[in-house]
Amino acid sequence: MLSSFSFQKWYLILQHKRAEIFIYQWGYFKERHFFEIPSQLTQLLSLKCPDSITILIDQADEILEAGELPKANFFDRKYLIKNYLRSKFSSEKLFGGMYSKRSKETDAYVGIAFQNLNHIKAWIQPLQEKEIRIHLSSFIVEVQRFLQKQLDISEKEKPVIFLMSWDGYLKQILSLNGEIRHLRTIKDPSSMKEYNNEIIAFNSYVKRQENLSIGNLPIIFIKMPGIQNISDMVNKVLEVTDLTTEVITYIRKFRLSRFKMLEISALGGFSSKRLLYKYGAFFFFCVLTLSLILFIKHPQEIKMSEKLIHFESSQELAKKQEALYLGAILYVNDKNWAFWLNEKKITKSQDIQEMGYDIVRVTDHSVILKKINSDKMNIILKPNQTFFVKDEYTKEGNWRTQ
Repeated sequence: MLSSFSFQKWYLILQHKRAEIFIYQWGYFKERHFFEIPSQLTQLLSLKCPDSITILIDQADEILEAGELPKANFFDRKYLIKNYLRSKFSSEKLFGGMYSKRSKETDAYVGIAFQNLNHIKAWIQPLQEKEIRIHLSSFIVEVQRFLQKQLDISEKEKPVIFLMSWDGYLKQILSLNGEIRHLRTIKDPSSMKEYNNEIIAFNSYVKRQENLSIGNLPIIFIKMPGIQNISDMVNKVLEVTDLTTEVITYIRKFRLSRFKMLEISALGGFSSKRLLYKYGAFFFFCVLTLSLILFIKHPQEIKMSEKLIHFESSQELAKKQEALYLGAILYVNDKNWAFWLNEKKITKSQDIQEMGYDIVRVTDHSVILKKINSDKMNIILKPNQTFFVKDEYTKEGNWRTQ
């Protein structure tokens, strides 16, 4: 019971072979533990038990997805990225994401899916049994932020590849405009020739994906104790004595990133008894206030969207309607939804009839349209798909302006 008032902060770095626990008390580092199996964590929890813990997941088979979404208001943004990543990670049951830097027309995002659920659940179960509040995040996202902070001012906004041999794997990270954009994890190459080939392959891939016209991207190697051989292709070396300790220290100084888990149902329920016990009244008040805001504000925004219709000339409409691009779907239920077609937010059938189409059905993963006064088959579009009206076929990606 006394531990509840001891001002402890716990961090668990969950790797594929082991786990590390960092314990801070009254703002100072107190203990560090290395565990090979979950039962060792259970034993520690029998001696001391925090109210909450931050878990940073680090897996060799994590999948990173990055791109851009249509701009949305504050209330739509979370649902928009969650639904979009759910369509991208359709076979994954644990994923998270965040918005990165914003532009005038779109919102850039990053999503990461974690595949080894049984391993993660085995470590989380002892915490759930103790009713400990759990905050899940991505270790690699925090690592990229820490490494970005080590760069010179002239390097921070330039595209750069971080090369890191970590826990038996080679991680290649593209940092673009200070944000993580691509990640590739493979087993450590067995020879320097294989090492260089992997660097060249990743360099070519990210340049093609991001339309970068420069030569070879600068490569920064993260040198840790025990690493001797460094590729000649490396442009700069950053020496790190203890990566996990330095990342946790960075987090405590600058806080966690905006990365949030968006799908955690596969991990089972998270107990909130301690949370309700200490903050029950405040929590209930916040939920009630937020519900009222969503109930009142959202219908008003839908009505406002009716007045803010962007009128275009018939020639502009005809030119743009040669292809239909579905940017994203925001789906609450069959009566409350929105989707972005050709960069325009659609919230009801009338919004799209001026384009010559009727809405047949909207689900959380697709939109079905029918051309007005036409016997042609219905058009089925999923997020990030383009339908070519003249040739009547669908293609992945935004091809509307190409």
